[in-house]
Amino acid sequence: MLKKLLPIALLLTCHTFATHAAKPDENVVITSGIEEYRFVQGKNGPEIKHSTTLEYQATRRSERIRPHIFHSNIISLDKASGGKAQYRNANSPTVFHDDSKVCYFDILLDRKDRKAKVQFRRTFTDGAHFTGVFPSEEYPVRSKQIVFHIPASLPAIELVDRHFPASGITRDDRTAPDGSRTITYNVSSLPEIPDDTHQPSALSALPHIMVRGYFPDCDSLYRYHRPMLDVDTVIAGASATVAGLTDGAKDRLEAIGRIYRHVQQNIRYVAFEAGEAAYRPDTPAEVMRKRYGDCKGMSLLLATLLNRAGIEASIAAVGTDVIPFRIAEAPSLAATNHMICIVPDGDSWLFLDPTHEQISARHIPEWIRGKDAMMFTSEGYRMIEIPSTSPVASADILNYNYRLTPDGLSGIAYRHYSEDMAEHFIKSYAEVPGQHLNELLAKALVPTQRAAVPADSIIYKKDTPGEITFWAPILNTAALTEADNTIYIDMNTSGDPLTSRIDTDERRSDYQFPMTGLIKRRTTVMIPENVDVTLPDNYRHEGPIADFSCIFSREGQKINMTKTLLLHTARLPLQEIPDWNKAVSTWNEACNQQIEIRLRN
Repeated sequence: MLKKLLPIALLLTCHTFATHAAKPDENVVITSGIEEYRFVQGKNGPEIKHSTTLEYQATRRSERIRPHIFHSNIISLDKASGGKAQYRNANSPTVFHDDSKVCYFDILLDRKDRKAKVQFRRTFTDGAHFTGVFPSEEYPVRSKQIVFHIPASLPAIELVDRHFPASGITRDDRTAPDGSRTITYNVSSLPEIPDDTHQPSALSALPHIMVRGYFPDCDSLYRYHRPMLDVDTVIAGASATVAGLTDGAKDRLEAIGRIYRHVQQNIRYVAFEAGEAAYRPDTPAEVMRKRYGDCKGMSLLLATLLNRAGIEASIAAVGTDVIPFRIAEAPSLAATNHMICIVPDGDSWLFLDPTHEQISARHIPEWIRGKDAMMFTSEGYRMIEIPSTSPVASADILNYNYRLTPDGLSGIAYRHYSEDMAEHFIKSYAEVPGQHLNELLAKALVPTQRAAVPADSIIYKKDTPGEITFWAPILNTAALTEADNTIYIDMNTSGDPLTSRIDTDERRSDYQFPMTGLIKRRTTVMIPENVDVTLPDNYRHEGPIADFSCIFSREGQKINMTKTLLLHTARLPLQEIPDWNKAVSTWNEACNQQIEIRLRN
């Protein structure tokens, strides 16, 4: 759970979480607490003095807890009390230099009713990094106050309440005669942070107090970013590199695609940095030397190589789909968590994300669609609207081409992923040792293991941008049943993602699918001429979340079943999960109907 919450805490850099996986029947509770955030004038602008005191209690049995807090060169740790404080880096120092650290206590609540109190004090020396507070904790909160002290000199600072529950958090605003403000949130009987599988991002779902107004507009946010982007873009031998990459390209788009592909395939993406490193990119020369980089370093390298090839390109800050607001809506460091490269393309743009190794130049990755991007140019910046749809579709298509044999259904299994689904497949198997890849590909061809695919016979292709294709011979001995001169064929032999029931027992949050797109399964069987065929009824269901269909057909000596799921939205509301489960169950029942083949006399 600590790994899950680390990006949240470092994104908002303002809250304390414990390192224990929360359960609905939580043993440990927070009996009382107070958090204070006091805005003061520092040497270089507003600073925030933060103090938090929390009391933990074991209610039924002994348990070990690890209250902790993050700090860095931007957020100083001024005090930690409650036991023997321990310190470590917040992420691996062997990849990127990152000054973010965590201070924590290892506390044993050794019996029922045992209590422990911890206190931390910090200073946000750069007010830009104080962007919000999560009232929830990893343990249930019985009572807690969150108090903000805002001087009259900062009238633009405002607190925006997001995703507050119907009860459990109240707010009290008071303004003193001198114009200073005290805003108090009283928290009571607030459940712990959910730990559901496939839950939406914290900013999209958890109660959240957004701090807005440090940057009054996009101009001020740009002025903050700009000095950190002034890095040396000289790359020794860059002209020769791009000349070799673009030699023989038939047009500008192909040249762009080749350079894009070179960065995607040759620079390893390392995903996370915090503190100042989250905003200042590494130099392109250094990224090329190390052969790895984060989104900033990879995007700047890509833009630099494109510029060397005479192609206009700029880097841009953007918020991904884990951030539920746009830059223009709430200009702040919390509104951007990613960087891409933008290239003019006639009257439109290409939105190139080199951290995705398998998507094509024309495709817009789903996680940035519908967002606004702050594109940095030589003259300043420009806000660019990213379309909400991509000109290239994402799909997962699995075909079985069979013929009837004495041993069962024999033929070829063929799977094709495109764009975001291809990228998702690549990332899913990124850590799999090479010697086991074929085994996993075989399982991807026959997820239910109802048929045999020789692992050493698989042909695997990923050399085309935006596509992954693999195929192999297949023998399915479980799909046929024969009785009374009739052959019954089960055409639903694949097994599919998204077709299992979503467990709602104790679930408290919406369900987040990895992406939207088309999932199609097509089974074709060649049959003899002297047979009569009985096809099951077709099935179609259209809904706001997804469209389901199962179509049976005959084309001469071929019988077909095409099973399709078109997912419209990636987020399934909690209250709609039972309807989803019912729709999936009905769909599967329709697809499980057998085709009957009767031999003629």
